[in-house]
Amino acid sequence: MSLGMYNRMNSTVQRLDNFLPEVTFNHIQKMLMDVSGQFPYNYRSGLSFPEDRGFIFSNTLFHDYPTPLKNMHPHPMQIIRRDMEPWFNSIAIPLVSRLSMSRLLRVFVNCNPRMSRIDPLMSAFHTDFDSPHLVGIYCVNTCNGYTEFEDNTRLESIANTMYVFDGSLAHRAVMQTDENIRVNINIGFEE
Repeated sequence: MSLGMYNRMNSTVQRLDNFLPEVTFNHIQKMLMDVSGQFPYNYRSGLSFPEDRGFIFSNTLFHDYPTPLKNMHPHPMQIIRRDMEPWFNSIAIPLVSRLSMSRLLRVFVNCNPRMSRIDPLMSAFHTDFDSPHLVGIYCVNTCNGYTEFEDNTRLESIANTMYVFDGSLAHRAVMQTDENIRVNINIGFEE
């Protein structure tokens, strides 16, 4: 795993290349992108929250927060649903076990379909939680979609790369125009 750093707005974004061993990465990528459609993606209106533009396919593997998130899609207040436990063990455990944290808040998988070949659709700028936290974005595939901050810093979608940044920084998803889907795993946690 190699580490790159981006400085932005008095904060640092960590870029961790080759985050998972190749065998583990290939297993997760196959589970989430295989044409057999094994992973249970759910349709969700709005890219970041219900009133946002566009739509996305996603599923929450884990969540542990005391109150509903601001502007976010509602989730039942369970830590891990029984039907998602095998997915949590196969997908989330290899990722979160490599991050230093005191508390895991949430893990969810996003599958963004390409909506245009020319002009990328962009979500609204947002933060995931009101309380102090870090965000990890793990890229499952490479495409020209990216995560963007308000100062125009871009986190490229490069397969098997993890980005970690201060969750108080507003960010947005910019959809890809080159690949049919962009798959990433969003992890919210406390130091």
